[in-house]
Amino acid sequence: MIQDLEKELLENKVKSLKSEIGILESRIEELERDDLTGVLRRKPWEEKVREKLRRQSQVICMVDMDGLKIVNDRHGHVYGDMLIRLLAKAFEHNIKREDLVGRYGGDEFVLALTTEGMENTEKEVRKIFKRIAALFSKTASQYFQNEFDGEIDHCFGFSYGFVFVPKGLHSLEAIYIAADNMLIKEKKSKRTSRLT
Repeated sequence: MIQDLEKELLENKVKSLKSEIGILESRIEELERDDLTGVLRRKPWEEKVREKLRRQSQVICMVDMDGLKIVNDRHGHVYGDMLIRLLAKAFEHNIKREDLVGRYGGDEFVLALTTEGMENTEKEVRKIFKRIAALFSKTASQYFQNEFDGEIDHCFGFSYGFVFVPKGLHSLEAIYIAADNMLIKEKKSKRTSRLT
């Protein structure tokens, strides 16, 4: 009888502890997420990417929205925030479950895309970003048409850069620099093509 009582008390204690662990895990998950977009904050994203790189190669991408300042200045930051949220959703709808999206800061995002090797990486990444761009442009245009009675004075887009990173330990700073350099070239290319 005493053993049964002790067993029941222990089982109840285990249930209680499991419940507390579940609550704490939910809270940790909440704290890892960006309030505006729901994607990972930068630090948790970096921790998860370091862990992934120990196991397998990744393509690390940096993304920066084009013309967000214009939207903020013309329409207000509420609409700029909506564009940031729509872009985050476009990422999440177009990447694999094991891939990671993080908010680097402001209107910049970082992605870690799982890859098997380097040979088709550029082609695959460009295909993914083409789908992301199409969805983002469509949802952003629809949102603005609804909000402003069909008047859209802005093209919705983003620039990106990426780098293939083989499995192993790497400096995220060096990875950011390489991906950012590609992003900067793309932005300059877009400005040059608009001027000509």
